[in-house]
Amino acid sequence: MSTSLNTSLIDCSIIIVNYNTSGLILDLLRSVQKHCHKFNYETIIVDNASPNDDLSKIKNEFPKTTLLENQENDGFGKANNIGIEHANGEHILLLNSDTLIKDDALDKCLEFLQSSFAQQHNIGLMACQLLNADLTHQPSTFGNFHLGKYLIHSNTLLHRFFVKKSNTRPTNSRFVAAVSGAFMLFKKEVFEHVKPFDPDIFMYSEETELCRERVGKHFNIYYWSDASVIHLGGGSTNNKMQLQEMVSYSLTWYKKGLGMYLLHILALTINYITESFMVLAMKPTNRKITLNRLKKAPKHFYYLLFRIPSYPRYWGARPTPLKAL
Repeated sequence: MSTSLNTSLIDCSIIIVNYNTSGLILDLLRSVQKHCHKFNYETIIVDNASPNDDLSKIKNEFPKTTLLENQENDGFGKANNIGIEHANGEHILLLNSDTLIKDDALDKCLEFLQSSFAQQHNIGLMACQLLNADLTHQPSTFGNFHLGKYLIHSNTLLHRFFVKKSNTRPTNSRFVAAVSGAFMLFKKEVFEHVKPFDPDIFMYSEETELCRERVGKHFNIYYWSDASVIHLGGGSTNNKMQLQEMVSYSLTWYKKGLGMYLLHILALTINYITESFMVLAMKPTNRKITLNRLKKAPKHFYYLLFRIPSYPRYWGARPTPLKAL
């Protein structure tokens, strides 16, 4: 998708992973076509062997879009890695299929990433503000990993007594440790210095693992609130993926080292016991979420004790991504 007279240079490669979301992708591509005019873009769609999708409409309406079709669903990170390998742009945007470009947000982000501020501060990855469908702010940034903070926040009882409640979240532009995978705009040179997503992680936690373990060690990561993109959320997932989220997060702990992994298992054990005693005193919404998680605890421990430690901890050690069934 090119919107400039100069076709000799692709400024940005937009990579979108698809799993039964071709309708959403059509809306997304139309928003790109409508709002992106200052730079040359190419769009790359990586389809994860969608069983119930027809991509012909995308091919017909956007014939210049590159479509890469996987033979099986290997997850979000690995599919994005395939797209990155085929990207020709000076910048790479990883964009969820359930997003919509708003106004000239992407053009503004590319201008920012080329600015003297970005150059002086070695910004290799940036994110813009994510908005819900009703245009309210959607949290999309993460801080540095702190063990003590994790132990308190993950435990229902400790969280209740030691974490102050706040109705507001920071929305100002700032340097951050990690950003949501819904919108990640990289300088292409980043992937000349660091490996992309760890293909061992099927889905969830892959973006924070990439940011904290590799990108952030060589480049600064910046959240810029002066541009906004709508993120509808959950376009290709549902609550059945809760166990996958739990297992993927535990896998990232395993990759931190054996000591950290054992501490993670201990903390989870304490947390599950605490929640079992407190669940009846919770608000209905929290109770339902907690009960669903407790029901999945036995399977979670099966993965913790057997499936996760069955391969080494290094990047890409597993023959296939770890799927939680």
